[in-house]
Parts: sequence; C-alpha cells; structure tokens
Amino acid sequence: MNTDFTKKALAIRVYLREHGMTVRELAESKGLNRQDVADVLYLRNKGLRGKAHEAAVALGIKPAPKTPPPIKAKKIKEAA
Repeated sequence: MNTDFTKKALAIRVYLREHGMTVRELAESKGLNRQDVADVLYLRNKGLRGKAHEAAVALGIKPAPKTPPPIKAKKIKEAA
C-alpha cells in the first residue's frame, strides 16, 4: 500500500485519539458510512473504488479525481 496513504491514515487516527473523537463521529461529520471510514483508516481497504474511494477523498487521504466519473453506457444489442 502507498506509504503516503498509510501516513495520512495514521495521522487521522492520531488526530482522532488526541481529540477524543470516534470514527463514527468523524464519519457522521463528513456524511459517510462509519464502516467505510474505518476500513480506510485501518488500512483494510485501499479506497480504490466506490464508497471507500469517496471516504478516502473526503478525509484527504487521496486527492480528488480531476475528471468526472464516466457515464455508464447502455449495452447495444447487435443484430444477428
């Protein structure tokens, strides 16, 4: 796992400990799911996709994407 990612996650965990905050309080303040935040902070999830990615970006562990998410294309059935 990226050492920068690890250092940022650890720094947030230290901040929480020093300020007497829980992961739940942090998640609620950011409008995120507690388990997604915990998984990212305790390095069980790399935050590559989905809700974990959103959590990592919201916490400042990962930079925000520079491009919008791709539009899901509808499957086109080919004529047989």
